[in-house]
Amino acid sequence: MEVMNSRIIIYSCLIFGFGILCDGKHERRQAVPFCSENSEDNFYCSNGLCIEMSWVCDGRKDCSDGSDEIKELCARYEYRTNMSDCGKVNINNPVLLEGGKNKATVETAPWFVAIFQLFDMEYQFICVGSIIAPHLVISVAKPFWKKGMLTKQISITDGLYKIAVGKCDKNFNVIDNVLTQIMDVHMIYVPNGYNKNENGLHNDDISVLVLANKVSFSNGITPVCIDWNSKYNTQDGDQGQIFNWGDTNNGSESSVLLERFFPYINPSTCRQFYHRKRTAAFVTYDKFCAGPISKSEDINDITGAGISFLHGSSYFLTGVLGLVHIDTYYKVPAFTDIKYHVPWIRGISNKHIILNSCVLPTVEGVVYSYKGSNDILSHGTLINRHRTVIENCELGYHKAYPNGFRLCLGKGNWLSNYDKLCFKMCPPLEADSLDIKFSHNSDYTNCSNLSIPGTIAIPSCKPTYAAPNGQEETPLELRCQSNGLWNKQLYRCKPM
Repeated sequence: MEVMNSRIIIYSCLIFGFGILCDGKHERRQAVPFCSENSEDNFYCSNGLCIEMSWVCDGRKDCSDGSDEIKELCARYEYRTNMSDCGKVNINNPVLLEGGKNKATVETAPWFVAIFQLFDMEYQFICVGSIIAPHLVISVAKPFWKKGMLTKQISITDGLYKIAVGKCDKNFNVIDNVLTQIMDVHMIYVPNGYNKNENGLHNDDISVLVLANKVSFSNGITPVCIDWNSKYNTQDGDQGQIFNWGDTNNGSESSVLLERFFPYINPSTCRQFYHRKRTAAFVTYDKFCAGPISKSEDINDITGAGISFLHGSSYFLTGVLGLVHIDTYYKVPAFTDIKYHVPWIRGISNKHIILNSCVLPTVEGVVYSYKGSNDILSHGTLINRHRTVIENCELGYHKAYPNGFRLCLGKGNWLSNYDKLCFKMCPPLEADSLDIKFSHNSDYTNCSNLSIPGTIAIPSCKPTYAAPNGQEETPLELRCQSNGLWNKQLYRCKPM
């Protein structure tokens, strides 16, 4: 049975002469009882409910038990605990070149990624990107889009695309230094809304590349930050950092990587630049500009380049270069704004991490451990896919079955051998005037301490006591319930 997640989306739209472009801005959403069995885009809450993968770690508790926002699951979005700090440049001594340009080094461009495609048995440079996680790179969609493609999720199995980090030379065969790492691309995601031939406007021009192996971070290789929760705003004139290959001395060094800073231009002003060439429609809802820059500047080779703005002491990826408007005297680069695509990026990130993990649920009375270990695993611990966890009961709880375990199936989904293992035990029944007989499943038991659920207690007055109000004619029967409470109150006998 397939049940879709429940949500209502409210759109905001821009109306152009050629049509309407809309952007989903606000949504009301709700977890549903079942996940689609064959979908990788769903997440199982610890209580069994289902939500969309992109809702996990977005700062909102969509699972009623909060299992979609636990610290262990969401720590990767903070890059603080056991991870490299994002957006940090560890060397701030740029090499100054002619014309006031800064020559970038591996350490000053730690998240810069060069992307290569295989042509006639040789890898050639096609575009650039920015690394945001050990296995994820952000770029644009154009280089990977093909007319008639049936899916926007491209699986790469033949080594068609490779990326390089720690590399400042466009030549694939040049290994710059010991920090250079070259990785195969495993998967490429393009938004469903992107179709460069449908209207020619290039809205949703963004892509996420999933790497076959993780990049090793160091002082020279680190990810750029993403503003996952919309904490920061960028204002007109703010200086954004961008890296591009360009000439440094009358064209003699065309493959040198340069560090540049372009001022931010809001979308409205940006459209005015493009309007002069009747191309304002290209500045779609998810675009902003930076610059302008001299017409002589060569930035055509850096499609997909990230522009990052400093907030606090860290750089945050704000846009990826997709368009360049050329006027009489200057160029105006246009960027796809990351903020409009954060939920989509988060969903992909979650899919390739949470796909292989589960969160230990908070269940009353249950304690967890690995087989052969006495160490208790805390509720909320992240467990790897296919790992089995042993379940036992806390003191004061009855273990209904001899062996309890749960197996992580991935996507937060657990396989458990019992629905409920631990039941709270009922407190002792004591009264000076009563004799009490206890039985469980028709067998008499000694329950001077705690009683397990299902235990029946039948009180009677001691020989020198009398039952009140004819209680002896209708003997009282108490039953221990699964919530750890007796279903009735004891009466008191009176001295004869």
